[in-house]
Amino acid sequence: MWDPYAEIESTMLPNGLTVHAAEWRGRPWEAVGFVIHSGAEHDPIGKEGLSHFVEHLVSRNSGYTRREARRLFEENGGQVNLGETGYPSTQFSFWASTEPAILSEALSFFGNTLLFSKLENRIEEERRIIISEFHRRHKHPIILQFALEKRDDLYSGCWLGRYLTPLGAPESILKISKEDLQLSYDRHYTPANMSIIGVGGLSLETLAKFISESPLAARKDGSRTSLPSLMSEAPTPTTNRRLHRMSDYLKGTASFGVGSYESVAAIATPKKAALGALRKMLQEILTDEIRERWTSTYHVDVDLHDFRYFHQFQIFCSHIEEHALGDIEKIVDLGIASIEGKRDLFERMKKQRLAEMFMSDLSARAMRNIVMDELADSQKISSYAEDFKEVEAVSWGDVLELLPLLHPLRRWTRIELS
Repeated sequence: MWDPYAEIESTMLPNGLTVHAAEWRGRPWEAVGFVIHSGAEHDPIGKEGLSHFVEHLVSRNSGYTRREARRLFEENGGQVNLGETGYPSTQFSFWASTEPAILSEALSFFGNTLLFSKLENRIEEERRIIISEFHRRHKHPIILQFALEKRDDLYSGCWLGRYLTPLGAPESILKISKEDLQLSYDRHYTPANMSIIGVGGLSLETLAKFISESPLAARKDGSRTSLPSLMSEAPTPTTNRRLHRMSDYLKGTASFGVGSYESVAAIATPKKAALGALRKMLQEILTDEIRERWTSTYHVDVDLHDFRYFHQFQIFCSHIEEHALGDIEKIVDLGIASIEGKRDLFERMKKQRLAEMFMSDLSARAMRNIVMDELADSQKISSYAEDFKEVEAVSWGDVLELLPLLHPLRRWTRIELS
């Protein structure tokens, strides 16, 4: 089994900046990513959206317009991502030639941008853009109302209860001052709170040398944001079930005879591989039952999201024929209950997952992005061998232990009628 993650070497520069690199010899390019180990979950209470606001302004105060910054990379065949903010981290990346002049200019751009920005320009313009982005995501007041209900039902009293997305909300964005922005940047955008990953033609030694000769090697006080602890028990819904008929909210709207079903549970477990096995099993069971046999909907999705403190397990079915909506909850509950008698399916899913890992074939940019997310979530990089052993170690008993956490009283469920 090719294990690209086992090829990654790491070092720390004198200023506290951590550098990781996987050398793919002969490649004339390097895929480079920057992880700031702070994101939306570190925003002060009442100023949700601060990290995302800072990310917007970082590139706006680089001395380049966004078009000029992109041209700096694209004119030499590369690409650049000028920032994405998640809950655990903020990330930037580029793809560039390893030709010394080009790579040095790229690292100089990001060194000055990520360590020495003065967030003075375009503050109000970006504030308006972010608020507009929020409203584009929630185009109608009813959509926003439903999203707020879901958040409050699921995560009241939990840190995630402050957010719909890392954007924050218009009322919190309006409270963020210029001083808040600069203080947040100065606190979080420091070498000690940053990791760099490079995948491509450069060895760790060569990449570290390039970085050491750039502004990224400068000293700036700071410390690494600490990792959160897994909750001993995940939040349970304050309300278990909601039924929404859109025509009750949008007067004069005709019914299209279809609806949707969504059911969510928060699960705190260190056994991520077991949770992944449960997800794959339930995806197959519900697809067979709801789409193939029941034939009243086209789309069935079982999803898993890692919030570090806990996982969010979600079942979603769209475009369900309205006459069938009364049965959907029963079918999902029976599908979950049926897992207990499907050890053969567990063994097949486990074998399939191990085969997928064995057959994995990553591009440099895909590997860079996966490593960036792993650094964001856990501040470490796991090899395929470690992940392979974790999946191999998952037992049937591990999966059965998780089933009570999907009990209807532990899930939040919404049925939406057109």
